[in-house]
Amino acid sequence: MTGVILASFCNVSVGSISKYLKGGTPDVENAIKIARAFNVTLDWLLTGNGPKTWNKSHFQPKPVPTPAPQPELVQTASSVPAQLLDDYVFIPGYSMVSAAAGTGSLNDSETADELYAFRREWAVSDAGIDPERAAIIRVDGDSMEPTLSRGDVILIDRRDTSFSRDAIYVFQWDDGLFVKRIQRATNSCFDVISDNPVYDKKTIHPAELDNFRVVGRVMWAGHRM
Repeated sequence: MTGVILASFCNVSVGSISKYLKGGTPDVENAIKIARAFNVTLDWLLTGNGPKTWNKSHFQPKPVPTPAPQPELVQTASSVPAQLLDDYVFIPGYSMVSAAAGTGSLNDSETADELYAFRREWAVSDAGIDPERAAIIRVDGDSMEPTLSRGDVILIDRRDTSFSRDAIYVFQWDDGLFVKRIQRATNSCFDVISDNPVYDKKTIHPAELDNFRVVGRVMWAGHRM
């Protein structure tokens, strides 16, 4: 494979590829592009250590409501090369927790079994996320189509537990875990809205709030291709 073809395949410049072929080290952005192009992990690409290939599907991000770059799914923060740690934050993922179909839960006793690396510039500076108070879970069901689909992953800001604005939230209601659009209504009520028009709007009255717990606000969603 020539340098020109390799550059096109990885979506980086020919000059950069030429430098790397002579022993240069790619910067973070190009390293991620090369790793994705060849379906290998950043750890293996830069150090030769750790698993070579990803064991999870790639995710194409879509803005809900704020756009974000595609995250890297890693095993542990220690598996990421030291030179990348300053550029990324790591957010725990809960692969066994899903919302929208009305099953599951997310509380402080849950144990994360995945870790997603997001660029610090977006997560902290742009989106204002605190990685220690954030979580990633999966979406089940079709009630939020076309905004959210079954199998999507969503990033939750767990600091926002009071419906501070009209937005998409994850919440516990009785024994179910849901992801819905929440809007303030009259008389201290809240409207629970499914983006899929097949599902009816529901209204939460103050007397029902004892069985209601807000988990957090959805800040980003990744769509499974």
